Amino acid sequence: MSKIPALMGGRALEHHLAMEKGKGFKVKGQTTLVQFASSADNLLAMKFESIDMADAAHTLTITGTPTAGQTKITSNILVVDPNSSGSTENLTLPAEAGCPGVFLLILNSGGEGIVVKNAATATIITLDTVQHGILFCDGAAWRGFMGAIT
Repeated sequence: MSKIPALMGGRALEHHLAMEKGKGFKVKGQTTLVQFASSADNLLAMKFESIDMADAAHTLTITGTPTAGQTKITSNILVVDPNSSGSTENLTLPAEAGCPGVFLLILNSGGEGIVVKNAATATIITLDTVQHGILFCDGAAWRGFMGAIT
C-alpha cells in the first residue's frame, strides 16, 4: 500500500495497486501505457509507436480520425522515419490548446532531417539524422530541446 500525504482539505490519497511483471497501467478503455518489463525486476516498459512520414509534410493529431499525411498518436515515444529522398521533412504537432501536459520524445530514425513545428507552423526544433527531441506542451506553447541518439 502507498500513501500520499494529506492533500487539500486534509484528505489523504491511498491506493492498493498490485505490481506484477508483464502487467501495466492503462486508462479505462485504452491500451496499456506503461508496464513492468516481464523479464526484469523494477524496469518500466513505455509504450512507443513508429511513424513513417512518407510525405513532405506530416501532422500529428490526438483526436479524430487521421487523414492522408496525418497520424493519431497513442503514445509519448515516437520513432519517426522521414522517408524522403534526401530533403528535410516537416512534422507538425497537435494544437497547443488540446495538449496541456503532453510530453513527447521524438526519435529521428531516418536518413533525413525533420523540422518539428507547432500548429501555427513555427519551428520548435530541427532534428538531424539520428537525433532525438524532447517536447512538452503547457497548453499555450510547445517547448523542446534535442540531442544525438547514442
